Amino acid sequence: MTRTLYAVLTLAFLLTAALSAQALQTYTNQDFHFSFDYPIDWDNQSTDDELFILANLQEEMPVVITVMAEPLTPEDLQMEFDALMQDAMTEIRQNLEDMGMGDIEVIASGDTLLAEQRAHRLDLRISILDTIFMRMDNLIVPNGDNLIFLSYTAESGVHDKHLPTFAALKQSLRLLPAE
Repeated sequence: MTRTLYAVLTLAFLLTAALSAQALQTYTNQDFHFSFDYPIDWDNQSTDDELFILANLQEEMPVVITVMAEPLTPEDLQMEFDALMQDAMTEIRQNLEDMGMGDIEVIASGDTLLAEQRAHRLDLRISILDTIFMRMDNLIVPNGDNLIFLSYTAESGVHDKHLPTFAALKQSLRLLPAE
């Protein structure tokens, strides 16, 4: 019984230490009506109300999470969800190709749920000059008259290591009512 109690207390201590090591801060975007939690030990910058970037610089290549929002045009608002998501995903892929990012392979694509909202997912594998291999996970979430883009990019070798951070950020996404 004493060993079991000791094991439970040790496990509780380790879990508490792990959770406190991942201290979180909340980012709120009033203009596009959303908020999420992110780890304070990642470098962050907000270039304007439309773009928020998190970077973990501890790896050989930066691990980056980007959250961006943009308003929907009147034409976008008339489109069906599937057509709108297809257009947005095509634009993401085209932008990467235009930047010369190398060979791009779609790993997964389709509908999903995020923040109790229908969303669209596009996961990519990117090969740059057959020497650098990256993974990029993208989500698009409609929020009223806006789209929220969440993107996670990491070198393939460390992708899974930091995926829980992206998963936690996604799960903390809160869509706020428009004022």
